[in-house]
Amino acid sequence: MPPSKGSAGLYPKSACKSYSRHHIPATHGHTLCVREFGSYAGVPVLYLHGGPGGGTPPTLPRLFDPDDVRLITLDQRGCGESTCIDRLAGNELDDLINDIELVRTLLHIDR
Repeated sequence: MPPSKGSAGLYPKSACKSYSRHHIPATHGHTLCVREFGSYAGVPVLYLHGGPGGGTPPTLPRLFDPDDVRLITLDQRGCGESTCIDRLAGNELDDLINDIELVRTLLHIDR
């Protein structure tokens, strides 16, 4: 039986347990924290948090059906659990786009 949403429209708290965490070296001394939730065989969905600063909200995975979605969260450069030497060095839009492509490639996601 698939998980059901509770009265708040959220999937169970168990959806917040990641099955994989990656620390991916990027340019300019940044290391990206990437986590995966849900089903490895599910439709890949990449979540990008807002900013500046911040990170992935801990209850975010509860918004997605863990049986149907492979949720990938990326704490962007200088944010959340990603680490760096200098938060602003190499932290432009082109760098974020390159980070997304790096994550896509490393996680073997076609598109």
